[in-house]
Amino acid sequence: MKIRNVLAIISIYVVVFITFFSSVSLQQKSYSTIPISENVVNFINEVNVSKIIYDTLFLSSLNSRTLGYQGFYRAAEYIVTEFNKYADKVIVHEYKTAMPIEKGSWIYIGPPYNLNVTAYALWPNGGISASVLKNYTGKIYYVREGGFADLDGVNLAESIILMDFNSGRNWLRVASLGAKAVVFIEPSETNQNEALLKGSMSPLNFPRLYVDSKTGEILKSAAERGVPVTINTEMRWEEITGYNIIGEIEGELKDDVIIISTHFDSWSIVPSLSPSAEEAVSTSILLELARCFSKHRPTRTIWLVAYSGHWEGCIGPTEFVEHVMLNSSKRIWTQIGIDISSETPQVDFLNLSPNLASSGLWQAIPSGSFVRTPQFALRFDWVKRQVSDFLSKIDISGLKREESIYTGTHDLLSLVKFNFDIGISGSWAWGWWGTQTSYYILDTEPSLAVDAISFTIRTQYARRSSWLTPLNNFGKIKWNNIIPQTWIISAVCYYFANAPSFGVDWSSIAPKRIYVGVQYILGFSKLSGQTVEFNPETGWYTPIPRALIRMMVYAGNDEHVWPFAYRYKVSDEDGKFIFYGLVPYTPWALDAWKFDENTGDIAYSLDQGFYGLAQGVSGGLTNIAYPLTERVSVLLPMFKCVPVTLFDLIDLRRMRRVAISDVRPPYHMFFSEPARLEVFESASRSRPLFYYVTFGSDGVGVICVKNGTTISITFNPNINELSKPLI
Repeated sequence: MKIRNVLAIISIYVVVFITFFSSVSLQQKSYSTIPISENVVNFINEVNVSKIIYDTLFLSSLNSRTLGYQGFYRAAEYIVTEFNKYADKVIVHEYKTAMPIEKGSWIYIGPPYNLNVTAYALWPNGGISASVLKNYTGKIYYVREGGFADLDGVNLAESIILMDFNSGRNWLRVASLGAKAVVFIEPSETNQNEALLKGSMSPLNFPRLYVDSKTGEILKSAAERGVPVTINTEMRWEEITGYNIIGEIEGELKDDVIIISTHFDSWSIVPSLSPSAEEAVSTSILLELARCFSKHRPTRTIWLVAYSGHWEGCIGPTEFVEHVMLNSSKRIWTQIGIDISSETPQVDFLNLSPNLASSGLWQAIPSGSFVRTPQFALRFDWVKRQVSDFLSKIDISGLKREESIYTGTHDLLSLVKFNFDIGISGSWAWGWWGTQTSYYILDTEPSLAVDAISFTIRTQYARRSSWLTPLNNFGKIKWNNIIPQTWIISAVCYYFANAPSFGVDWSSIAPKRIYVGVQYILGFSKLSGQTVEFNPETGWYTPIPRALIRMMVYAGNDEHVWPFAYRYKVSDEDGKFIFYGLVPYTPWALDAWKFDENTGDIAYSLDQGFYGLAQGVSGGLTNIAYPLTERVSVLLPMFKCVPVTLFDLIDLRRMRRVAISDVRPPYHMFFSEPARLEVFESASRSRPLFYYVTFGSDGVGVICVKNGTTISITFNPNINELSKPLI
């Protein structure tokens, strides 16, 4: 990968450089005769917090590290440059995925302004519909938060609506009333809940744009004066190359490997604006550990891995496991993930997220609740015992600190909570998620799926309210909470790199393609598939090339999860595609799409009809892969279609949505009703031969049928309570 010159940082931070290079020039001491628990203090003191701050500042200055965007590739170049300074070898592992890439968005404000201003497209609705709207001219109305009072007297039909960003999901109201597009104004403050509510869980093709606050004021003025505007937005799904960057520092035991990892990409509801400074802290710590281990050479070889594809169903770490970990001849002992923020100085040790928590790692018991299989939990017992013992022996009085740094404890162990062996027992409050209060993803989990000893060090009570937004949260970072976490991470990494022995047989924890344990099964299956269309002339299926394929890794019908629930691929010219990392004996759902180049509308969708999935009748193909061995295959039937969008699909008896998630725990709903949206041919009252139906808990549904089909639609908000549809 070509390395380009990186962006210079403003002069106020030059002092950071001076501090950093002064520390680098210090002569390295030899600690070979000092016990490891004393030696680690010197290693921790080697960590330069000023360099961590500098790297965080730089990475957040790139506007967006969203996978596939310019800032992402500049961040990758910077990491390669830094690794080349300290590592013995640097490897850039490439993989293919699909991402919605913004091609350019702008708004022209007519006379007397005559201004062309920059706008930014939002993430596709449902993780599918990337909008295209070219040179559309119309009236613009400012409706504040979009409440009913704000909309009074506004002619919404075919108009362009200007709204405050902090307006919940009220944009769906203006979309349902006929608006052509919505433009959100940059707020001074916002949170991830507001950000995620700016998208729908269904593939609704409705253009949504974002402008900065200064542009927003100009547009407000234009709206007040009745000046027409012209908007242009174009976002398209493209096959892109993602990078996992590996810096290797060779140890005395060069074939024994410890992996230290984090992700360096980011995500925002506005993909072109994703500075995510606090998220970059983990990457900055990884870079600093590279420098420290280059001076304090480890006993075991260190792989420092900077992943991408974190927010895309963990596709980057999954591809790493498939192509690097499972193909390595080295002995990989453990993987330590870094995922910190600054809410607290304490950390959770986690090995499971909601992604795999309901897979083969769990067993049902007669009471109807679930518990962790003891055999699985015992695999991590030695990690807990040895790390606990090591941390308890570290004398932190010798650690460098300022008065402002956290001083509420006298040992590192009191800042740690292990969550390897706690199961659910009558309450969701005691589970594998420890103190985590919202949905999260672990980059180490794909490694766990191949039976490796992998875990992530994550900040306790990590709400991370300023993440996933287009605003830069650098000023919100509480560095006095970051530093104690850095101590713990440095100490744990140092221990695994240098402990004389773990007292564990490596063959029992070695990564495996398929592993059948007592009461649980793990593995890494390969899915081969093809996108096809039924051909009535031949009576069989012909390939559909270059389709967008999604594989669900988590239940996507959740307003706090829907953008991150999928991995994406693009089928080749023969309609073929491959996914890796399917855990056996677990169902994996897929769908497939193609789009109109001029409008962004769905042009091809998955076929649930008679020649497709044949839902409601016997036979048919399946879009559910259920691997039992190392390989599984699937044929995804598609058909050419036109979409129909429905709004306000709610339970009219109670005037509420059919599902409402609880934002507090990471895997919980307040309630969820078994609702059903169906489509029928009006004349025969039977299901169409070709159709597709989907709807989300936000009340938006999309039905795809053949062009020219006359249809009737029914909606039943609770099929257990109502024998007939309510609508």
